Parts: sequence; C-alpha cells; structure tokens
Amino acid sequence: MLEWYVTTEVLQPANRARRYDKLGGYSMAVILGCNSGIYNDDPGNDFSSKVSQPPVLGCRGYRDNVIIDPTMVPKSFGDIAGVKMLMSIRPHPDYFLSSGSHYNGNYKGSPVGPQIEDAINAFLQDGCTTYGAAGLAPQLSTWHEAGNLYQKGTDSNGMSWGTYLTASKVRSVHVKMWNMVQAVNANNPGAGIGYGPIMYYTGSSGSRDLSQMEQWFPSSSYPMDWYGVDTYDNNDQDLSDITKVTNYLDPFRTFVQGLSGLTNPKIDVPECNSGTEGNRPWLFKNVANWLYNHGGKRLYTFYKCGGASGGCWLPGDTSTINALNYIQNNYGS
Repeated sequence: MLEWYVTTEVLQPANRARRYDKLGGYSMAVILGCNSGIYNDDPGNDFSSKVSQPPVLGCRGYRDNVIIDPTMVPKSFGDIAGVKMLMSIRPHPDYFLSSGSHYNGNYKGSPVGPQIEDAINAFLQDGCTTYGAAGLAPQLSTWHEAGNLYQKGTDSNGMSWGTYLTASKVRSVHVKMWNMVQAVNANNPGAGIGYGPIMYYTGSSGSRDLSQMEQWFPSSSYPMDWYGVDTYDNNDQDLSDITKVTNYLDPFRTFVQGLSGLTNPKIDVPECNSGTEGNRPWLFKNVANWLYNHGGKRLYTFYKCGGASGGCWLPGDTSTINALNYIQNNYGS
C-alpha cells in the first residue's frame, strides 16, 4: 500500500498554497479547469457555472491548424478572459525550425519562415499582455501528445503527418519555442508565459509506454518550465483508485525529475477524464490529491462528445460536479 505518503489532509485556505510533505518536497495548490469548448458555452449549465470561484479557473485552448504561413498564427493567445489559459499550437517543423533568430541549418529554409517567427512573437506578446499582466500565469505547449497522436492521415493542410513529424523535430520545436518564450518574457517581467511539452503514455508496456514516449520530450540539457501528462482512465489503463493513479503518475514524475534536475518539477495534467461516468468523481479527486502532494500545478478536465476516453460534459452529473467543487475548496490555488 502507498497510503503512507498520500495524505487526504485538508488545509485551511491561508495555508494551502505550499507546505512540506513527508517526502521532503512540498504541496502546491492545484489550478482546476477544463477545455474551452465547455467552459462557458452554456450559461447556467457549463463548467464555469457549476464549479465554484474563486479560485480562478483554468482553461485549455487548442489551435490545431498546422502553421505553414504567418497568417495562420493566432493573433490572440486565448478567447476566454479571466482564466488561467493553457494554449497549444502546431507550427510545422520544417517551416518553423529553419528561420529567424533561432535558425537551424539542419532544415530546409522557407521564404515565410522569418514571418512565421515574427507572428508567433506577437502571439506570445499577446499572452503576456492579456493574461500574464493580469496575474493569470499563461502556459503554452506545441504538438501536444506527439508520439500518440498524428500517426495516420493528413494534417489541416492535406500533408501526411508521417512526412515531416519525427521525434527529433518535435524535440527541436520544443527547444526553439522555449527560447522564444524566454526572450519575450524578458521584456515582460512578472507577466511571462510558462512553456512545457505534453505527452500521453500507457501504463502497461508497449509501443506507447513511457520508455517509448520519452523520445518526444527535450533532453535534460533543455529543462522546460513545466511538464504535462494527459491522464485518462480508459482501455489503456485502469485508474479507478488512488493506488492506480499513483502508480501511473509516479513514474512520470521520476522521469521529469531527471529531465528538469528538480526534486519537485511543475507537473500539469492538461487533459483528464474517464470513459466511465461513475469513475469520474474519484479519478478527478485522486489526480488532484496526487498533484497537490507532489508539487503539481494544473488539472484540466477534458470533455468531448463521442470521444473514446472522455465523453460529454454532463451538467446534471452532480457526483462529478461535487467532486470538482471539493477540489476547488480543498486543493484550489
């Protein structure tokens, strides 16, 4: 049993932000959120209506078009005000890596490459101005779940994923984007963006286990601001109790400890859900408990009707909504 270090202690709000735990690390308050499609789309029934505030909620945004032209770079960092935004974009590696101040000679140059970089810099500045300056700690990732997604078919431009998306290129995208973020942050003290990669892995051995998926993350030579792992109770892994959640997330934490050089790296769960409605309350509470007691940072639930691992947001699911409010009241930032 692992219960000796998984505490269910509830701290008073004034003391919740951080405390030292039995492992010699610290607890950190958890930012709770959801994907943008269900955040505020149905007043009275949506996520922001059902989950208590404060603390400020988070929101997971996606800009899924593959960027091959500067006009395809989003102009705004997010479209929902007053939230702790985590945004994902997909710059085409062969255009993005070959241009501008972070030129990489290993890739064929593109005549629009420098303009893509300029447009991304403007996008980053909007994140600092709109969210960072308001104390909302924006976060950015690129190519979320690379190595799990993008295996078959074509992208938004009709290009086959397999013709350009490799682990080495994705690692290079992460390093370049992290450098660009730091450069913009230097001009926005106290209002910067945190950058990190996101993976999905299966708890059992196979082609998507942690040993196979780690090649898509930057090496320890390039520590990121945070590291994300999308966490689902589904056909790939059973996360129906706290021990199973711990046995899934602990190896990821050990892995990113090595990458970051930190005892307590910041860990996000940018997507989380169960395909079984009855499992959701305990999954969310157990993941929040783990994050809180291991220096974790964000827990964003993900709902998509017809999705294999999540399903629809259900405003009448009082058990899940009660669990989300429990997280806000006991672990919230």
